[in-house]
Amino acid sequence: MPNRPTVLLLALLMSACSGGANDENGGESPRKPTGSTPSHPGQPRSPTATINSVVACERPALVKSSDSLCAVRAEGGGKPIIFRGSVLAGATLFERGEVVVQDDKIVCAECDCSPAPGYASAKVIECADGVISPALINSHDHVDFGMSPPIARGPERYEHRHDWRIGGRRHNNHTKIRAKSSRVINDILGTEMRFVLGGAASTITSSGERGLLRNLAYAQNGDQTEGLPISPGKFDTFPLGDAKGFEIATGCSYGSRMALAAKVLRFDSYFPHMAEGVSASAANEVRCLSTDVHDLIASKTAIIHAVAITGAEAAMIANRGAKVIWSPRSNISLYGDTAPVTLLKQSQVLISLGTDWLPSGSMNLLRELKCADSLNQKYYDHAFNDFELWQMVTSNSAEAAAAGKFIGTLASGYFADLAIFNGSVHHGYRAVIEAGVEDVALVMRGGAVLYGDDAIVKSLAAGECEAASICGVEKRVCVDANGVKYSDLTAAAAGRYSLFACRDEIPANEPSCTPFRDSYPNGTAADDRDGDGIVDAQDNCPAIFNPIRVLDSGKQADVDADGIGDACDVCPLSATNAC
Repeated sequence: MPNRPTVLLLALLMSACSGGANDENGGESPRKPTGSTPSHPGQPRSPTATINSVVACERPALVKSSDSLCAVRAEGGGKPIIFRGSVLAGATLFERGEVVVQDDKIVCAECDCSPAPGYASAKVIECADGVISPALINSHDHVDFGMSPPIARGPERYEHRHDWRIGGRRHNNHTKIRAKSSRVINDILGTEMRFVLGGAASTITSSGERGLLRNLAYAQNGDQTEGLPISPGKFDTFPLGDAKGFEIATGCSYGSRMALAAKVLRFDSYFPHMAEGVSASAANEVRCLSTDVHDLIASKTAIIHAVAITGAEAAMIANRGAKVIWSPRSNISLYGDTAPVTLLKQSQVLISLGTDWLPSGSMNLLRELKCADSLNQKYYDHAFNDFELWQMVTSNSAEAAAAGKFIGTLASGYFADLAIFNGSVHHGYRAVIEAGVEDVALVMRGGAVLYGDDAIVKSLAAGECEAASICGVEKRVCVDANGVKYSDLTAAAAGRYSLFACRDEIPANEPSCTPFRDSYPNGTAADDRDGDGIVDAQDNCPAIFNPIRVLDSGKQADVDADGIGDACDVCPLSATNAC
């Protein structure tokens, strides 16, 4: 029987409570399973897959090309198209697997797709060192600020987003950040192109233009889902109606402009900014917006930022099936801290990843992944493995947008949103985390080519695509959105901010991803392994970053007062760990 799979590694169990050392294949030390439903009310069933298996498909070695990551092995009629390589099909990695694309859909993603219609006469593209992934999904950005370069950042860190939005005496005498938005089409599409060059085909943003990325939220100029059969979500920058800078530490008297649950939860997905900061007023936002007519925390909700939460809020978010969208680089640049993602993982909250905006965030999702990965290794004691980080930019982001049945996964019936990454050095899920724009060999949205290596694009794209040299690799870009070409976008970005930076380069003025406030200015040290400014001997989570925040009243967060900090407590709400 051809191509019968051999299971190399099954039941690499992922714990919801502790980490293990990653290898370059995305594997890790065995962990306790998390598939059962714990009894603790703040610990519902894990929203992510619990088993990561590697399957070696019984197929001869794939053909290598001398001048490209992938070789066109068989020039069929063009429909369907068969891609072969390491296939990241959710929790299963098929080595020498294949993905069959017919028009805009995936019809097979397994070891052996030979039963697929037209298989024998299909075009075959083999990527011996290629890693085939769902195209990435940037779950949070404000693309209208994408041509406003990163703000020069000194040691100043803020307590609440109004401190940098408005500043002055009303907001702790902080410096206002001045960033310019733009509604110029070429500026918007140029920002979206940055994400495409980094392997993305979708985003969730407050703005956008038709013709390039899918925008999974409603935008000012209509539906931009590019044919995806979903109802776009509601993007909400000010659910409290506090755009003028009003803050309170207790209560819910924000005024008449607060979002009403009956209105915003009519959408299939809802993306409110909440708890952006480290102050008591930031923490109060979630408490206020989870009560009465303003109860916005529901299964449709994906909270953007969620920096100022404790174990109690994490449990509530988990119980209601809500999600969190994490933007670590921007959070750390502005506040010196970010969402307590290890607590969220322990509480089994689904986490996705987004860049936020260029002035304080990452230029593309690959740079945001680098930030998350760095924090995970240096500050979070490897709490997440490679598979879980990869989920944050694929299936988790799709779930956050109520699009998990259509994109974010390589499986039959899903839209052909896929990306191929160079896996010659780093393999499996790690190839995506380590990738630069030059390592992105192909990006497709619904079967349409957006970007990729010159040879691959020439073999696939029916229309005219522009040649581009990206970090010394010959590429082609296929974009014709509203009559705008790639050359128009590079011209618009010239002298403002580049559309890409190479793998081994730090983008110009990129904000730091190293946690920093006056109370923890020196990073990790021998007696402070997690760099939170508290020596290990006195730290209630000595290996996982959990600084004393303004909202914590002078001590590390420990909601159940058991001496184990929320950031590393297996059961944050139970002093007896009875969960």
